[in-house]
Amino acid sequence: MFYGAVMAAQMGIVAGDYRIAEAYADSASRYVASRKNSSQEALLQLLHGEIYYAMGDYVKADSAYSRFASRLDSQEPGLRLEYMYKQGCLELAWGNPERARRLFEDGLALSYSIDNIEDRHHFLSGLSDFYSSVGDDRTALSYYKEYHHLLDSLSLLTKERDFHNLLMNYQKMGYEEKVHRQEMENERVRSKYVIIFSAFILVSSLSAGLWFLYRRRNRMYRQLVEQHQRFLHRAEISACETAVGPGTEDNEKSRSLFMEAEKIMSRDKIYRQNDLSLEKLADILQSNRSYVSSAINQYSGMSFTQWLNSWRIKEAIARLSDPADTAPLKAISDEVGFNTIAVFYKAFQKETGCPPAKYRKEMRNIGHISY
Repeated sequence: MFYGAVMAAQMGIVAGDYRIAEAYADSASRYVASRKNSSQEALLQLLHGEIYYAMGDYVKADSAYSRFASRLDSQEPGLRLEYMYKQGCLELAWGNPERARRLFEDGLALSYSIDNIEDRHHFLSGLSDFYSSVGDDRTALSYYKEYHHLLDSLSLLTKERDFHNLLMNYQKMGYEEKVHRQEMENERVRSKYVIIFSAFILVSSLSAGLWFLYRRRNRMYRQLVEQHQRFLHRAEISACETAVGPGTEDNEKSRSLFMEAEKIMSRDKIYRQNDLSLEKLADILQSNRSYVSSAINQYSGMSFTQWLNSWRIKEAIARLSDPADTAPLKAISDEVGFNTIAVFYKAFQKETGCPPAKYRKEMRNIGHISY
């Protein structure tokens, strides 16, 4: 409220509406009196003096300035300069030029002693007006020139100060921009390291998981290979026992036919022929297709195609188990009688439970087993 009333009073002075200015100044005085603030009360006396001076009431103005001077603190030279200038102007207007001159000269000396160039030009202007009023135009002109020179210096000083402030603001903005860029760069680096670390953790986790699955699958394949080897061994023992077992006359004929087929397969390895059919085998055995098919089914428990592929797979297993045999899988597939490597892969995995390449690797790990 206080500062609002003071500003309204000053605006009234500028506008020439001194009654309004006086009303606002009185309102501010009542506010200050209720709070007993002596420093603000002193400033209001200076404001009242300025209003009365503008109104031409020099008596009230002098009284207000005197009350202000009585409350002045020696630690406030800036306010004392303001009082001395305004009191000097009042004395000059009131017809007391000598008192005005002394106030202006004392104020000028004080401005030099405290190096206050902002208020110095007021006293130079006042002294110029004083000497002009007493007819000393030469001295008046001298003070007037000094007054204008000081104004030019103040203008230059203001420009330098404004330029300095502008430069400081520019440097501050540049520094803030630099700090901002550095923070952005630090954040980018932090984000990069977070991403790299996260990717490392993810890759490590995936690698560990894949390694675990790989090891687990290897163990599974190895177990399958070992189980298959044991199965083949038991199957051979069972086949031998079946071959020598008793039977009826028809069974004896079927058994003899089957044993002959097995002998030809083992001795002549005709299963390597990729076009071997049931009819061709029957011709070789000098029998008919039905008898041969029935004998194979009865004593092997498989169809002709399954039985034929089992011989081919058996040789493929032997070759894949031999560390000295480094033939490609395609060559082995062709040599044991398969028409295509796809059929070989399918038949081999169905028989052993794992792909040919994996079987070869696992057999090299667990050692060669002969058949």
